[in-house]
Amino acid sequence: MDGDILRGKRALITGASSGLGVAFAKDLAARGCNLILVARRDDLLRNVQREISDRYKVEVEIVSMDLSAAESPTALYEQIKKAGRAVDVLVNNAGFGVYGEFKDVSWKKEKEMLDLNMITVTHLTKLFLSDMLDRNFGYILNVASTGAYQATPLYAIYSATKSFVLLFSEALNYELKNTNVKCTVLSPGVTETEFHKVAG
Repeated sequence: MDGDILRGKRALITGASSGLGVAFAKDLAARGCNLILVARRDDLLRNVQREISDRYKVEVEIVSMDLSAAESPTALYEQIKKAGRAVDVLVNNAGFGVYGEFKDVSWKKEKEMLDLNMITVTHLTKLFLSDMLDRNFGYILNVASTGAYQATPLYAIYSATKSFVLLFSEALNYELKNTNVKCTVLSPGVTETEFHKVAG
């Protein structure tokens, strides 16, 4: 992606308090993109905000929010619209995995993962895509995993959610082929983030 295209544009990144979310934020800031960073942990978000705004001299706003809650995507979208912000780049990075045999993992944790990894990604994409299409400009990056390409015992539900993200993103990008809005899906392998600590 040509950096000049993004200069002065605005990117929304979920799961932006650590790991890949921070890496995406720094990369986009280096291209001159202003940022809206969303995550649950306010203290970490504020640290990232200070670091990026000081280093890259772009606008960095933060929103502390648990995106696994059913009402969160709509609440986030409405908050951003009310502030008069246009989102040109959406990075759906928030997500987590749960390690263990399916019979042993708690339903509460699995449902939270299903909601965040699939429902939130889909809902945020639908909300912000409409505005991008109205402007005929925008980029969506959905984060899947190498786990999306095969059944993964002990990460059975996690990999299934990432297969959903992969197939949804590829289909959506095809539907957008006659527009200036694009959807890309990224499938990282094992990466040094908090993923494995959270997954257990």
